[in-house]
Amino acid sequence: CELARLAIEDPAKRRGISEVLKITDFRDRILVIGRFGGWSLVEPGLARIVEEHPDETAIRTTLAKAMRHNGKYDEAIAQFREVVRRKPDDDHALADLAGCLYERGRFSDALVVLKRLAALQESDIPSSDRVEWVRSIEVMIAMEAVFPRFLKGEYQPKNKEEREALIFLCLHAGE
Repeated sequence: CELARLAIEDPAKRRGISEVLKITDFRDRILVIGRFGGWSLVEPGLARIVEEHPDETAIRTTLAKAMRHNGKYDEAIAQFREVVRRKPDDDHALADLAGCLYERGRFSDALVVLKRLAALQESDIPSSDRVEWVRSIEVMIAMEAVFPRFLKGEYQPKNKEEREALIFLCLHAGE
C-alpha cells in the first residue's frame, strides 16, 4: 500500500518502483526502496538483516540512515557508532554519525567525530568540506555558550556563521 501511494504521488518513483519489483534479492530490494524515500517501509527489513548478519556494515549503515530519516536519531547514532567500531576509517559513516549528533544538539560529540573524519588520509569527502564542517561545529559550540546572553539581548552575532548558528539554536531551543 505504501509503495502504491509513493508511486501515485511521484511519476519518477512510479518508474523506479516498477524496477524495484523486478529485483528478486530481498536485501537489494530493501536498499533500493529506501533510496526511493520509503525509509519507514524498509527499516524493519533492514533491522532483521542486521540481526541475522551483524558484520554487514553496508546494511547496518543503510539501517542507520533509515532510522535517521525516520527521526530515530539515538538509534541511528548507535548503529553508526557500531559501523565506525567495525570500520574506523569509514568516512561516510563518520560524517553521518556527526550529522546525527549535530541534529540532536550534541555539538561537542559531533566535533570529536568530525575531527576524526578530518584527520583521515583517504576519503571520498573533500578535505576542504571536512575542515569547513569542523569550523561550523566550533562556531556552533561557541554560540551555544553565548546563547543565553543572546536571548537576553546582551549578545549580537558578529557574522553570518554566528547568525546562522544562533538561528539554529533558536529553532531547536524547545526540543
